[in-house]
Amino acid sequence: MPDPEVPERPARRRFTAEYKLRIVEEANAAIEPGQVGTLLRREGLYSSHLVDWRRQYRLGALSSLARPRGRPNPNPWPPRRWSGAPFRA
Repeated sequence: MPDPEVPERPARRRFTAEYKLRIVEEANAAIEPGQVGTLLRREGLYSSHLVDWRRQYRLGALSSLARPRGRPNPNPWPPRRWSGAPFRA
């Protein structure tokens, strides 16, 4: 019997563009050895988060960070109804 206190699948964390920007700027301002590691531990982040966010920061700062992740919808138009007849040119 599964433990009711433990969720079956953890919820995926979502970070706002403002939060990402704040973290990137704070990491970029770090000058002492270990400051970035301390920042990541304090915020509960992985270094891969910072790598991705820095890349997005270089590509366009907040506008790049605000875009949704993942692939765009390949077909934004509503689907056509298939008539069942073969295609004719």
